[in-house]
Amino acid sequence: MNIFDAGSSETYQNDIGIEDSAKIIPENSAVVILPDDYKLHLRGNMISLIMKPGSRMIFGENSGIVCDSGGKVVANNAVFTSADSTKIWNGISLKHRSQDTIKSCIIKNADFGINIMNKNDDEETEIPYSAEISVCSFSAVVGLRERSERDRQ
Repeated sequence: MNIFDAGSSETYQNDIGIEDSAKIIPENSAVVILPDDYKLHLRGNMISLIMKPGSRMIFGENSGIVCDSGGKVVANNAVFTSADSTKIWNGISLKHRSQDTIKSCIIKNADFGINIMNKNDDEETEIPYSAEISVCSFSAVVGLRERSERDRQ
């Protein structure tokens, strides 16, 4: 588990896939910076990015977050934005059966603020899909998009 506290910042240099019960928790005004062309991939039922109030994620161009196979984002009063207001980051992609909660967040300068894909109940595990996205502010090319596999064919 990585917990980032007030006054701390962390910059990641390479794509990272997080699995096996890991949690990333920026809290108390902590900042996590992802450089250009970086993808934070959260995969698995016990994987979480938990953004506490006042925390920020700053993205380089073409960077973003991908959650699938149960990986989830839980964010409350957090900011997701680009490092450079003239550059676009990819946004947050929520795929498959994650249980996401994104409330009262600011999402700026993203190609797609939140991209929801293939969010159906999991027939194998009978885990119902649920997401709460509420009271968020989007300043992006597209704020919220929902797609299924059929849409891509």
